[in-house]
Amino acid sequence: MKYIVGGIILTLLNWFIITMVIDWRLMTLPIPHFKKGNYLEAFLIEKENRMDIQKGYNCSAFSTAFLLRHFGIEAVGNDIYNKMPGKMKSGYVYQKGIRQYFSEQGMKTYYFLMDNNYYLTKVNFSNNIKV
Repeated sequence: MKYIVGGIILTLLNWFIITMVIDWRLMTLPIPHFKKGNYLEAFLIEKENRMDIQKGYNCSAFSTAFLLRHFGIEAVGNDIYNKMPGKMKSGYVYQKGIRQYFSEQGMKTYYFLMDNNYYLTKVNFSNNIKV
C-alpha cells in the first residue's frame, strides 16, 4: 500500500515539475508581487487612440498595437500579428512571443504575478499593464 501511495506522490511531483518547466519555456517565469497599495477608484486615459476591429485570435496583436499607439508609435494590429513570434497553430500567441515583440521594438517588459490591489496600484501610478 505504501508503494502505491509513494508512486502516486512521485507521479504528481513529476507532473508538477514538467508543467512548471513547460510554462517557464513558453511564458517565462513571473515575478510575484502581493502587497497593499493606494489607488484611485476610477481613472481615465485621456490620450486619443483607436480600437481596430479584429478577426480570429488576433487579440494579442491588436492590444499590442493599441499599447504602442498609446506610447506614440503608430501600429496596425494585422501587421503586428503577421510579425509576432510565438504563435500556436490555432493562432493564439504565447506571452513570451508578445514580450519578444516588445523587446524587438526596444521596450522592456516584465511578467508579473500579482493580486488585484497591486495591479490597480501599478495601473494608476506607472505605465500601462497588459493583461
